[in-house]
Amino acid sequence: MKAFSEDDSTNLLLQSFRAAAGVRDIPGIIAKLLRICDGLPLAIIVAAGSVYKKSKELADELAMSMISSQEQCYTSVGVTKILHMSFAVLSLPIKSCFLYFSVFPENDIIQKNRLIRLWGAEGLIRGEDEGESFFNELICRNLIKPVFNYDDAEPMGCSIHGVVLDFIRSLSKEDNFVTVGADLGSGIFPCSINTVRRFSMDNSDEEHILTSRTVHLLGMRSLTVIGDTEERAGHSAFAVSWSTEGKPVLAGFKLIRVLDLENAVNLESQHLEGIEGLLLLKYLGLKGTGIYKLPERIGELEQLETLDVRQTKLSALPASIVGLQRLVRLLVDGAVKLRNNLHVMEGLEEVSTIGIDSISSLHTVVDMLKPRSQSGRSRRLKVLGVSFAGFPPYSAESSREIRSFFIEVANYYHGSFYLHHLHGDFVKCMCYFRQYQFRKLELTLSGPVLAGVVDKITSNVNHLNIEVTQLSQRSVRLLGDLPHLVLLKLVSAEKDTLSTFINGIGRGGGGGGGGGRRRYIIAGGWNAFPRLKVFCFTCKAGARGLQFGSGAMPQLRRLRLSFSARDTEFR
Repeated sequence: MKAFSEDDSTNLLLQSFRAAAGVRDIPGIIAKLLRICDGLPLAIIVAAGSVYKKSKELADELAMSMISSQEQCYTSVGVTKILHMSFAVLSLPIKSCFLYFSVFPENDIIQKNRLIRLWGAEGLIRGEDEGESFFNELICRNLIKPVFNYDDAEPMGCSIHGVVLDFIRSLSKEDNFVTVGADLGSGIFPCSINTVRRFSMDNSDEEHILTSRTVHLLGMRSLTVIGDTEERAGHSAFAVSWSTEGKPVLAGFKLIRVLDLENAVNLESQHLEGIEGLLLLKYLGLKGTGIYKLPERIGELEQLETLDVRQTKLSALPASIVGLQRLVRLLVDGAVKLRNNLHVMEGLEEVSTIGIDSISSLHTVVDMLKPRSQSGRSRRLKVLGVSFAGFPPYSAESSREIRSFFIEVANYYHGSFYLHHLHGDFVKCMCYFRQYQFRKLELTLSGPVLAGVVDKITSNVNHLNIEVTQLSQRSVRLLGDLPHLVLLKLVSAEKDTLSTFINGIGRGGGGGGGGGRRRYIIAGGWNAFPRLKVFCFTCKAGARGLQFGSGAMPQLRRLRLSFSARDTEFR
C-alpha cells in the first residue's frame, strides 16, 4: 500500500487523536509518532489509539522507542512496532481479552454480546459492565473497529484488521493462549499433550482434528468451531469428527468450560451425545445450528451459566432444564415452548425471548418476576424479552390480562425490557410504567396501527418499531417529544402520509410542491427527537418534498430512508 504524504499523515493522526483520545495535539508526540509510522495508515490509526488516557509522559517513552524510518515496511517492523507499543500500555485483563480475538477468523464480524459472554465464561472479566468497558477501550485505542447496524444506537459488534489479527495470533501462540486447528493439524502444538487450553477449529477443512489429535486436546478448557459443518460423502463433518469408534468424542473432554458452536449449521442433536458428562461446562453456544432437541440429561450440567439456542429448530425445552440452578442466561426464540416452572431457577439474569401465546404463559412470566415466597429475595433478572406474536386477538379478557401483566411488571421489574409483536390495542395498558423504571425499553408493535395509538406510547421507550396507517401532525409531535427515544423505525402504511409526517416535525413548512403539494421540512426549531441517534423511515408511497433543516435531530448518527422511486418527485 502506498504511504501517505506528510500532510495526509498529520491530518489522519489528528483526526484519530480526536476520535480516540479527545485531544488535538500533545507537544512532542506528533512528530515522533509520524516518524515511527512512516506514512502507514494502519500504524497511524493504532498509534493515535495508543495515547488513549495518556498524557505528556508518553513522549519520553516514545522517544526511547524511536526507530529509523528507513527500517520500516508495511508488513513487519513499522506496524508491528506500533502494535507492540499499543499492547504494552494495556492493563493485564484487557490484554487477555484482546488476545481472545485470535479464536475468530479473519474478516469476521464479531457480535459484542457474544464476545462479552465468552470473556465472562473464560474468567477474563468480572461482569458484563466490565466487559463493555474493555470493549469500548479497545475501540478507543483503534485496535478493533466498531460495527454498527440499524437495530441499536451502540456498536453491535466489531471487526479486526488482518494485520492486527496476525499480530494477536503470534502473541497468542507464544503464550499458549489459543491454539488454532491449522497449527495442531500440521504438528505445531505445545510439547505437553495436555497444554492446549483454548482450541479454535475451522470445521470447513479441519474436520478430522478432534479425533486424530484427541490426545493433545484432553486438557483443553475451551472449544470454538468456526464455519459451516459442510456435508461430505453423505456425512456432515461433525458426524466424522465428533465420534470415535461409535462413542461421542465430546465425552472425552472432561475439563471443557466453553463450547461455542455458533452457526455450525449442520450440527444436529445427535452430535451432542455425551455432553452431560462435561460437568465444568459454563457456556454452551448453539445459536444457528441444526439441533431440534436438547439432550434430556442437560440438567446435569450444574455449572452451566449461558445456554444460547436461538435460530435453531428447537421447539421445546426438556424437563431437566430446571436443574440448571446456576444458569444466568437463557437465550431462546419466541417459538420455543418454555416450561411453566422456570420460576424455580433463581439465578436467571437474562431470559429472551419468551413466546407469550396464552394467558397461562403470561402467568409464567409473572412468576419469574415475583420474589420467592420462601426466601423473600428479589429476583436477579436484568434482561427480559417477550414476544406476543402468538397471543390471542384483542378482547375484553385478553386486555384485562395484559393490563394485569403490565401492572406486575411495573411492581417487580426494573431491568431491560424487550416487547415484540405487541398488538396496538394493548399499548394503552402500558400506562402503569413509571418514569425511569427500565434500564432500556424496546417496543415493536404488530402490524399497522392507527395514529391514535401513538398517543398511548409510554415515555419510557428507548427503541420503537412502529407502522402507522395515517400519520398526523399531532402524532409525530408526540413521537418527537419522547424524551428517551434513541432509535425509531417508522413505517408509513398509507400513501401520501410522508407529507404529513415531515410537516409534523417542522414549524410551518410552507411553499409549493409538485401537484399542489407543499414542501415539508424536518427542522429542529421545537427540539424534536432530542436524543434520537438512529432513524429508519419506510414510506410505502413516494418521498416528495423532503428537506432536513438545520438542527434537526441533533444527535442523529445513522439515517435510512426507504421509498418507492416510481412515486417520488426529484428536483
